[in-house]
Amino acid sequence: MLEVGKLTSYLGGKFLLSDIKKEKNDIIYKSQVLSQYNKEHLGKDKYFKTYYDTPDFIFRSVGINICRTQVKGRPNGEIVVRYDSEKKRVDFLKFMPDTYTLTIPAKDSIMQYKEFVAKAITELVTNGMQTNMLELVNRMVPIINVDKKRDRFRVVGSNGLKMIMSFDNVIYSSANSKEHEKLDVLDIVSGDPKQYGEIYEETTKNLVIENPTIVKTHHSDLFVGLDYVLNMKN
Repeated sequence: MLEVGKLTSYLGGKFLLSDIKKEKNDIIYKSQVLSQYNKEHLGKDKYFKTYYDTPDFIFRSVGINICRTQVKGRPNGEIVVRYDSEKKRVDFLKFMPDTYTLTIPAKDSIMQYKEFVAKAITELVTNGMQTNMLELVNRMVPIINVDKKRDRFRVVGSNGLKMIMSFDNVIYSSANSKEHEKLDVLDIVSGDPKQYGEIYEETTKNLVIENPTIVKTHHSDLFVGLDYVLNMKN
């Protein structure tokens, strides 16, 4: 039976790296900011993601990101429909659930689950869309592909903050042309923004101060891909 889940908002940030091997060593093994944190190596994997939208980017215009994800060697993938805008949500919504997920067999296409995608968008768009959502979903096409070789660590502090740090070799590519960009990225994800948001922001801020060669970038792979590959500045 397929799993359908509504997830709470998450904390996430991405940082461009200039020397991934050195910076991984400095952050995981030498960082004073993380000196009181326990670190566990979770292993390496290959991760694939494709973002979808209409050709005229209607879903992006209302803050919705839609993607199909897959980890190499795993029998299932995932569809993720998220209210994920560069603009902050209004205060009374900022800690509300913002993500619907659906676990699907690895071989399946996202278009086999268009009813799920349409329903999730309808739930997440707070100001509504006066349109036939299923018709819009039928117009979806691949926009950005993201291929990652990632090395993951779990980092846990005595203050309760838990983070997954992924050091990624990433290829962002247009799904409709040969345009692509190779980047090394540190992806830091945590949970429960209501309880740990301030600690997370302070910790990542101090990591950048401690390691000035890393540069904060867009929090979403979609925005990085649109910026670097399609030249759609946010």
